[in-house]
Amino acid sequence: MYRFVGLEALPAHLTDFDFQYFFRLGVGDVEAIRQRFRSDRRVAGAIKLLSLRACGRPMDRFTLLPRNLLQ
Repeated sequence: MYRFVGLEALPAHLTDFDFQYFFRLGVGDVEAIRQRFRSDRRVAGAIKLLSLRACGRPMDRFTLLPRNLLQ
């Protein structure tokens, strides 16, 4: 079974492990984004990848980024 930090909702406080595991892009992630997205779309690709990793599902177009994630 996979672990997702924000399957239903993000917790009020994220641990260092959660931040490192779910919200950091590795060198391979960055390279994959560079290869698959134009330069003006890479931030969106990174957000989508991190959202999938954290929640286990894609963001829909009406989803807002939670305040504690932006902090």
